Amino acid sequence: MKHRGKVLSVIIIFVAVFGAGWMARGSIRDFVYQAQQPKLPLAATYQFASSTPTPIPTPTKPHLTSPSQGEESKQLPRTINLAVPFLLQAPTHDWSQPYQDACEEAAAIMVDAYYRGRRERYYEQDGNKVILDLIAFEEKLLGKYKDTTAEETARLIREYFHYQTVVVREVTSTEVFKPMLAKGYPVIVPVHGKSLRNPYFRNGGPAYHMIVIKGYLPDGRWIVNDPGIGRGPDYLYSNEVLWNAMHDWNNGDVIHGKKMMIVVIPNS
Repeated sequence: MKHRGKVLSVIIIFVAVFGAGWMARGSIRDFVYQAQQPKLPLAATYQFASSTPTPIPTPTKPHLTSPSQGEESKQLPRTINLAVPFLLQAPTHDWSQPYQDACEEAAAIMVDAYYRGRRERYYEQDGNKVILDLIAFEEKLLGKYKDTTAEETARLIREYFHYQTVVVREVTSTEVFKPMLAKGYPVIVPVHGKSLRNPYFRNGGPAYHMIVIKGYLPDGRWIVNDPGIGRGPDYLYSNEVLWNAMHDWNNGDVIHGKKMMIVVIPNS
């Protein structure tokens, strides 16, 4: 009888500990995430050139090619972190529509805010307004706001924010991002969200998503602003994960979509 009582006590304690751990799994995950974060390089604001910006691309004949590998290793900084302010695509944490599909808009707003010199992240009221304003314009321009391709998103950025040059290019290597970042240009990439394997996504993540690449670390990880999660600012993705996840909308067959990038060039 005493033995049975001890066994029952052990079971009760185990269930209690397991239950407490399950209830606190979010806090535990956050603690582990924070403990694993390296010290990031100081975030750099965009420095407008006194003359015309470097004429990198044109919409028809982009020449975004990077230097040869030997030259690149000498010229590029070991690490970069651009001061792109963060915007959660659901600023009030309401994940119903249109916020559930507002990642493209959030990515575009973050890049524009960076060029305008904003440093602080967007919070509930100001974030909500800028997203809804952009979506209203987008519906008139494109007739929709959901699942815009890289080309459609680039058109939206040109028309709404009045950038003269917004380049869309197929990507053959993630190394092409580094020269862009070194020039102070963040890079927007469409991705298959579930392939990012982000533990903070709901239900494994969206099938289609957009993020902003804002820097890189010497170990090859990319610093991004991911508008799909509260932990999105300065989130780190490995090179392998990012490369495998990069895909354009492709009429809904995202996993077979091309690997594309959008680069917004500030007006002179």
